[in-house]
Amino acid sequence: MAYIYSQEINHLAEAIYNLKSPENYFKDYVLPIITLFLGSFISAGLAYFIARRTNDKAESIKMELRKVSAINYYCLQADFCLQKLYGIKEMYHGRLKANSFQRLLEMPPIIGDYSQSRTIEVTELVFLIKQTEKDTSRWNQISYINMIFKNFDSVVGWIEERNALRVELSNCYLETEKSQKIKTVEGTIDTALDALGREKLTKLIQLTEKIILMIDDLILYFDDFVKEFPEIAKEKINTSILNGMGIIIEPAETVENEYRELMKVRSPKMAYNLFAQLAGLELEYAQEMFRSNYNPSL
Repeated sequence: MAYIYSQEINHLAEAIYNLKSPENYFKDYVLPIITLFLGSFISAGLAYFIARRTNDKAESIKMELRKVSAINYYCLQADFCLQKLYGIKEMYHGRLKANSFQRLLEMPPIIGDYSQSRTIEVTELVFLIKQTEKDTSRWNQISYINMIFKNFDSVVGWIEERNALRVELSNCYLETEKSQKIKTVEGTIDTALDALGREKLTKLIQLTEKIILMIDDLILYFDDFVKEFPEIAKEKINTSILNGMGIIIEPAETVENEYRELMKVRSPKMAYNLFAQLAGLELEYAQEMFRSNYNPSL
């Protein structure tokens, strides 16, 4: 009886064994390896994609912040130039007459450091360049912005050159006044001619007028710049990725509107006859030498 029971158990075990699927090497060995490899590859790819997206966003934010920094620098630099121009014009504003010699006497030597804090590199503003038909503002033109700052540098150079001649003339007058030789305007001019000579006196008059004229132009240019440039430049900033970072500052109102408007009033024109005579030029040609270049419509 026990023997029969044992045989039944063996038959049952054999039947169960026969039900087992045939061995599959791909499913049992290859597929797990492929699955593991693909899982690692997908995980690595996903991590790289996330890192790349994060890095690209960080670089985009840096680029936009560099734009904001450049805009802020030029806004503040323009305001710096404007305040310096106000200070220079205050020295002679309201005292100039048409006589060219009286004008150079009314403008004393201009002492002070008027140079800009660093060399202007307007290539930092290359992102402003006109890209669409809507970009019609003059502040989308780098050459226009560069011209304004370069003209300020020119004024600083003219001032330094003029100071040397003006001091030389002042020293002459100190000696002349002691001997009471100056009685009339004509006598003053004669004294200046004796002291400086025709060439230097002509140069002094020319530099004086170029400074007066260019300062009038630049006050208008920089006043326009500090009011209009920030708004135009903002259009070139992708603010959506900055999340409140990189605020574009606008120069504070450091002077009253009444004073600003007063400084924008152009100085009276010079009578060109004396300069033309000293320089040996036709009057019409002398007039052409001193023309305003201010043009807000560019």
